[in-house]
Amino acid sequence: MDFIIKKPRNTNAALCLFAFLLALFPVTGFSKNITLHLAYSNVETFPTQMGEGSGVANPPGLAIDIIQCACDEMGIKLTLSRYPNKRVQSYLNQSKIDGAFVFSYKPERKNWGVYPWHEGELDKSRRLFEYSYHLYYREDNPKTYDRFLAKDPSQRIGVNRGYSIGGDLVSLGHIVEESKSTSTNIKKLLSGRIDAVALHSVTADSYLKTYKIKGIKKVTAAIKSKNYYLVISDEFYLRDPVLVERLWSKIGAIRDQVIAENAVNYLIPTK
Repeated sequence: MDFIIKKPRNTNAALCLFAFLLALFPVTGFSKNITLHLAYSNVETFPTQMGEGSGVANPPGLAIDIIQCACDEMGIKLTLSRYPNKRVQSYLNQSKIDGAFVFSYKPERKNWGVYPWHEGELDKSRRLFEYSYHLYYREDNPKTYDRFLAKDPSQRIGVNRGYSIGGDLVSLGHIVEESKSTSTNIKKLLSGRIDAVALHSVTADSYLKTYKIKGIKKVTAAIKSKNYYLVISDEFYLRDPVLVERLWSKIGAIRDQVIAENAVNYLIPTK
């Protein structure tokens, strides 16, 4: 496993040493008395981080659920702070915090902190969360997806109000109709008031399963998908690279199960 070190730059000797330590020592040997101070935006991003302001909401968001579970299993004490997003980025870059979430990867962000890498590539298996939007339609309307691909001007697609997928679909030439929640959109779909809905798959799948709704088909191919990560500050990574690598791996190992167990708590945004 590669270790991306900055300030100072990587050396082969350092990489070999870290890989050796990673294999040699158990997680608990590095996690005792460790406190991890993470920060995230004070604006709600459903369903990963819930609520507004400086406090941690209840429920807190799927990203916090995942990180908290990983820290609990590793014996790490987790401390959370919320700030405006620009300040989160600044504190991360200055190593005033140990890490921040949830951020996608862009080349211009590589100097913010350290992302999980493997063999010279960003390690998607150790992502914190994936925002994936899918199209849902009634099974008794099998040509819905073909109409979607053809950008049928008579087709109306439901989206949750204020979500970026709505603008994405409009820019692609689709007609969208906004509603306040996933539940409202599903009800409109079932009643035939709209032809399809474009929803975040985690909450949509959970809603359909929780309320045992039948007759709705999900298109396997995502309309839009992007991975988001827990980014660690340079200083914290340099201080304990083995712990950080273990934490990212733990997140990758438990993520899907934690989401499956907690998604039911996030069927409706708080705002």
